[in-house]
Amino acid sequence: MCGIVVVLSRPPGRAVPGRDEVLACLDAAIDAADDPDRAAGFLERADDLLRGDAGIVAMVRDAGMRGSIATRLDVIDRAAESAAAALEDAVVGSADRDAAWARISRVRDAAWSLRRDRLRAAESVG
Repeated sequence: MCGIVVVLSRPPGRAVPGRDEVLACLDAAIDAADDPDRAAGFLERADDLLRGDAGIVAMVRDAGMRGSIATRLDVIDRAAESAAAALEDAVVGSADRDAAWARISRVRDAAWSLRRDRLRAAESVG
């Protein structure tokens, strides 16, 4: 048995996302801060745009984009923390509290993925 390994390259499967498209998703998430499900949807869309080689290329080509993303994520993180603090003080039933925590967690998870996975990968490559 021989141990030959072959790696085949293939052309990229999608176009490099544009700065305006990514930042528009993040701005929409900020505008939808009162509706965590909508905000999370916009964040998840931005995360999808920045996944893989195409997202890394976009952020490496435009280093200012990384700073713009981070600034917007700071705003989103503060909004999520504020929502979490308000929920702590709210008088609601346990089912409603659990559902609200799930919505806030979805926002936090998407923001975390953008900051820790997408931005960190681009900074490492850059």
